[in-house]
Amino acid sequence: MKYETLSRLQNRRKRVARVRLRRNKQIIKNTKNAFCDQSVYLIRHGQTSAYKIGIGNPRRRLHSLQTGNPIPLSLIKHIVSEKYCEYEVLLHKKYSKLRINGEWFLIPQAIVTQVLLDFDKLEQGIDDIGILRYDLDLASEIIENIACGVIPCI
Repeated sequence: MKYETLSRLQNRRKRVARVRLRRNKQIIKNTKNAFCDQSVYLIRHGQTSAYKIGIGNPRRRLHSLQTGNPIPLSLIKHIVSEKYCEYEVLLHKKYSKLRINGEWFLIPQAIVTQVLLDFDKLEQGIDDIGILRYDLDLASEIIENIACGVIPCI
């Protein structure tokens, strides 16, 4: 009886390890060409509205952030450019009102599309990404997310 329980536990651990390996392979597949240290990236924290805008090697950074984090992170977008430091500063300034802490931002779904468009502009070499404009509905959504505790512990 005791050995049967131990055997089941070992089998469960093996299954969990296989699932994690499959998930990590999928993450690596999604981060193809994400080996360059001169990159600006956008990483999402699980299914929340928390995003990290940072610089460096996106694949390596995703792996280091995922270590010790039970919620899966995903690389949403990255661009490689010699101006990666300038681009990060531009994005941080534009979305500074949505900053949670450091490089983490609480970005509502309606604004995520704008962030992705900004990444596309920067990838094309267009430095003018403008300022963040949002209407009262978006502002109330942001306030509601903060009030409801949607901000994850990071």
